[in-house]
Amino acid sequence: MSPRHRVALALVALLSLVALARAPGARGADAPGKVRLVVLHTNDVHGGILPRSAALAQLDAKEDVGGHAALASFVRAERAAAAAAGAHVLLLDGGDVWRGTPEGDLTRGDLVVEAFGRLGYDAVALGNHELDLGVDNAARLARAARYPWLAANVRETATGETPAWLRRHVVKEVGGLRVGLVGLTTVDTPRIVVGGDRLGLTFLPEAAVAEEEARALASSTDLVLFVTHTGPRTDAEVLAKVPRCPLVVGGHTHQRLIEPLDPRGDRSGWIVQAGTGGVLVGRVVLDVDATSKQVTLVESRLVPLVPSAVGTDPEEAAFLAQRLEAIDALRALREVAGTLTAALPRVGRDPWDTSPAGHWFSDAAREAAHADAALSNRGGIRVTLPAGPVTLRDLHLVMPFENTLVVVPLRGAELKAILAASLTAEGRSPLEVSGISARYRLVTTDGKPKVEWRRFDVAGAPVDDAKVYRVATNSFLAGGGDGYALLSRPGTEDLGVLVRDVLRDHLRRHAPYTPDAATRLVREE
Repeated sequence: MSPRHRVALALVALLSLVALARAPGARGADAPGKVRLVVLHTNDVHGGILPRSAALAQLDAKEDVGGHAALASFVRAERAAAAAAGAHVLLLDGGDVWRGTPEGDLTRGDLVVEAFGRLGYDAVALGNHELDLGVDNAARLARAARYPWLAANVRETATGETPAWLRRHVVKEVGGLRVGLVGLTTVDTPRIVVGGDRLGLTFLPEAAVAEEEARALASSTDLVLFVTHTGPRTDAEVLAKVPRCPLVVGGHTHQRLIEPLDPRGDRSGWIVQAGTGGVLVGRVVLDVDATSKQVTLVESRLVPLVPSAVGTDPEEAAFLAQRLEAIDALRALREVAGTLTAALPRVGRDPWDTSPAGHWFSDAAREAAHADAALSNRGGIRVTLPAGPVTLRDLHLVMPFENTLVVVPLRGAELKAILAASLTAEGRSPLEVSGISARYRLVTTDGKPKVEWRRFDVAGAPVDDAKVYRVATNSFLAGGGDGYALLSRPGTEDLGVLVRDVLRDHLRRHAPYTPDAATRLVREE
């Protein structure tokens, strides 16, 4: 998650069991002259079609939560309740559908896309991780999907046209209303996807395209909703450009927006997001005046997918069990790799602190590579692992990417410049470190933040700006990923070992593993 996308909002608050009691799908019939829309939304599911522990999901529950069968039960109950009350349901997703679990990764997305299709999604935004295995795989999944994948701002570089496997928008007839659903994908995609510069795709500025698409739909729709994978800051720009849009179903930044964002400040347009991992589903109720098309927000909330509260759909549970039993590689992931004596949070005490999970990633890399120091991108650490046994499947959840361990030669001055870019948000994802301890101040020069190093030690000694250090990192960062171009350089050595395997071996050597919660880059006031 990029620091640039952080906005003032309530983040990752634990939801109490009181909130688990699911309200009816729609209360009462539509008011005279009004059409009631119930918008159910997910985002950044990242292959989370199986339940996971409440601790891993960061929910207050006494059972495993989330997964496709619980979501299916909730959605079908909502549709039944809405039909009985004369309301209408749309099911939308903000992208990053399949990448991040063994169930998604080992099937190249097939199983997750099939599961989504069985639920009858009305539209899904194209996420950047849909392109992790290249355009051909994304196109294959899009053609197989039983729902439209939307991205109005994506063009083929060679032709300037929207790829044939994508759609800019769809128009749904809902209760007599013509509802345009427009998709947007983050313009950052080329630099946050491995090989993004070779996709042959151009990503146009999101808000400008949103305005153009809304204008094109003006005569054929009664209202326009956006389904985006861009983050709240860009979603707010979309709402500013498109006054007739009452709702943006967003994704990309994994935020649990317990209260919808109201960037216009006049309760005419809202941004919603439902976290990540398929453990929460959003429920928005809108009343639309059939004549004026004015929209009123009746309710917006996040519903924890706790089976005892929302149920488990037996048909979907059986579908998953049958599919999973046929994949030998998934059964092997039940093996326990090690034990954690405490949880491994992926964020420190504040967004600028280094984190226990980041320390683990970086320490494991430095040790395995016999390096002076190590750097890891926080965006590559996908979940917080709870205390207790860690299975091979857990390791896949925390590190789903096929990144390898790499050693990069860096002068001390370059190392300081790279970390300064991290601390001033020039890099997209904050960096975690090993073998480095430093103290710094942030000052403003010409209106821009700048790092002043008070102390900077590498391998237990003050940094030598001219000395070349062996710095361990991953192949994504070594390729210039997340905007760290300084890490892409001659002399890089790829050790050919998956970072996930490096973590596994480190756990085995340090069993049980006790996380390091100390801040390694200390900010002074």
